[in-house]
Amino acid sequence: MFDLIRSRVLQNESTPEGSSEPASWLPKKKHFRETEEWKEKRSRIITKMRCLGKLNLAFIISRMPVGVS
Repeated sequence: MFDLIRSRVLQNESTPEGSSEPASWLPKKKHFRETEEWKEKRSRIITKMRCLGKLNLAFIISRMPVGVS
């Protein structure tokens, strides 16, 4: 296993800096949390949580007993 890693490191060191070939062990596809779709989904989730929090607060306030003086 270490020989495989060592050979890949040596292979990358032997290529010139201006080479357009990416390192072979780097992922070819972006991780989901680095994409625009994730940003949209995250904003929808946060908006939904805020809305549910406001509804919960309104429900609790509506159920509070009103004191008669």
